[in-house]
Amino acid sequence: MAFRGVNVLMLIDWQLTVGGLVLLSVRFLAEGLPGTINGTNVLGLGYLIVLGSLLAHRSRETLLLRAEGRERRHCG
Repeated sequence: MAFRGVNVLMLIDWQLTVGGLVLLSVRFLAEGLPGTINGTNVLGLGYLIVLGSLLAHRSRETLLLRAEGRERRHCG
């Protein structure tokens, strides 16, 4: 299936978001809600979210810069 006129990175972002929501819903159906939620759990989850987001963003930017460099070398 071709998605003409669609930004590829935006399409990938939406696919990852929908995939995460599907996995989250399956997790809740299989295991239910967590028994206890306290400050330590919330801080740990926040830490993982922020660290994971920063790592993913930096990796994406690095790969895009490398891809841009390759395109410039091949074009000119």
